[in-house]
This record gives sequence, C-alpha cells and structure tokens, in this order.
Amino acid sequence: MKIQTCIKMTSQFSDILSSVIGQMSDGIWENTRTMEKYWQSLDYQTDASGCLVIIDKYGVCSDPVAFFANKIKQIVKIEIEDGAGLTWDRCCSGIPKYLDRAWGSGTHVTVGDCYHLYDLLKGRSDAGKRYVSYLPFLVEVPVGTNTISLNVMALSAGDAKKRALEIIADKMKVVC
Repeated sequence: MKIQTCIKMTSQFSDILSSVIGQMSDGIWENTRTMEKYWQSLDYQTDASGCLVIIDKYGVCSDPVAFFANKIKQIVKIEIEDGAGLTWDRCCSGIPKYLDRAWGSGTHVTVGDCYHLYDLLKGRSDAGKRYVSYLPFLVEVPVGTNTISLNVMALSAGDAKKRALEIIADKMKVVC
C-alpha cells in the first residue's frame, strides 16, 4: 500500500524517516520481535513532484502515516529520558542524535524539524507556526580587497556568519 501525502520532502525529513526505520531495526528496538514486521514493511519515497509517499509493503499498519508520526515523537522522548538536553518543542534547536544522520554533512536535523514532520504527518497545518531548522545561507566575508563567499547551513543569518568565520579561520590555520 502506498499513501500519497502533500508533504514536501526535505533532506531533514528524509533523515528523520530513515532514522525511524533504523531505530526499529538496529537502534532502540533492535532484536525486538514486535518491531520486526514494521521495519521490514514500512518505507518511504519521494514522488515526481517532491512529495512524501509512505509505503507499507505488507499491510502491517492500519495507519502507517500516524505510525511514523508517533515513532518520531516517541524516539525524541526516549532520547530526552536518556539524558539528552532536548525538549519536545517546535523551537528546540537541539540535534536529536537518534534521528540525525548528518554525520559531518552539516545538514543536521533539529527537534524543530522532527516536530514539523510530526505535525504534518498528523495532518496539522504548519501555517503560522515556527519550526527551528538549519537553513542554507550564502555568506560573503570581506578579506582585505577580496570577498570570500561560503554556503553555510545554520539556524540564523548571525549563526551563518559566525560559522563562515570559523571555517575561514580553520582554513587559515592550515595554510599558515
């Protein structure tokens, strides 16, 4: 069964969904017989228009979309119980390690991203709501008579400028 959604996919949403499946098979619920049928059956893809499609290959869920939503929230709550300094809040910029697959790419998932996808999967409107997320910024830094342009993923323009300056400083250390 394939369930077409109107949710526009992002790299963060893809990381979250992939991580949910990973937590069922190799993470929180590793070697748990009750989760085995879910991680073997549930999947997702992006359609030609860039929207999320939820897949239940063997029909193990009555509502696979709600199942994914509930697992996202449950996984963040488990990480909070495990001592992570996170809160289940749209404005939490914390990175839930159990749902983040960035591994050095710089495009991290925030709790805000998780909450956003959760809301959308639950059929809730995101209109007028703010969700904290890493966004791409083009930062131009003047260096003498030159300008260095960097693409940076950050939470805000100020954060992007700070990150760009850190990257430049690190590269300058290597050159010197």
